[in-house]
Amino acid sequence: MKHIRKITSKRADAFSDFWNDLSRAWSNFVYAKKNEVAV
Repeated sequence: MKHIRKITSKRADAFSDFWNDLSRAWSNFVYAKKNEVAV
């Protein structure tokens, strides 16, 4: 599993950035949907 750990540590930052963007986009999507229902 050591070789997997090296790959994971290298991709950890890129993955976390991707996940943050995904979460932000999802939050914006849900927020927009709530506004649509409210209006």
